[in-house]
Amino acid sequence: MPSERFFNLKSVKKRAFFKMAYKEFALHSYEGASITRLVGELKMAKGSIYQYFEDKEDLYNYLVENAQNKLLEVINKTSPPPTYDDPFNKWLERFVIIQAKFFLAIPSYALLISRYQSDFKEKDPLVLIKTKIKDASELTGKKISIEDNYLLQHLPLQIFNFIIHSEKIELDEIINSNSSIEIPNNKLLYLCEAFLRKP
Repeated sequence: MPSERFFNLKSVKKRAFFKMAYKEFALHSYEGASITRLVGELKMAKGSIYQYFEDKEDLYNYLVENAQNKLLEVINKTSPPPTYDDPFNKWLERFVIIQAKFFLAIPSYALLISRYQSDFKEKDPLVLIKTKIKDASELTGKKISIEDNYLLQHLPLQIFNFIIHSEKIELDEIINSNSSIEIPNNKLLYLCEAFLRKP
């Protein structure tokens, strides 16, 4: 967790710090990410970062937690929990599309979470998403199989990766320029339906 000192930073400094930290950890694995490179980009003394975070892993974990919380904020604002009468499949579709749009809007979050999944296999960066799906299932009385639950948790990132590869998008360029990836809604809906369709 960041220190009080970090939270007391001016918002402009904090935004610049987050932008560069997400870029560093999105473009490199945990092992390959460099605090030296990060502080060089930020033009700050290396010791300063350790006044904000205990170590590299503390920073990494906080970035993942922050990305997940931002995603959850968007989900809470744009996808209210389903009711018993809601068509559950439509809610699931919306739920997946909102997440896919979020990852396309902030590709560094998508890459960071993907990297986290491969760097720390024993930790689940999408635990809050799993909770949302479980809550929706209980609210509507609809049972979700373990396989479907796993698919729904990871589908937004699968759609993100599919779009990156099929559209031949250069993620390094997108992240370095702090851009988002624009995809028409009908294409996202089509991909979501295709991925959710049972064989």
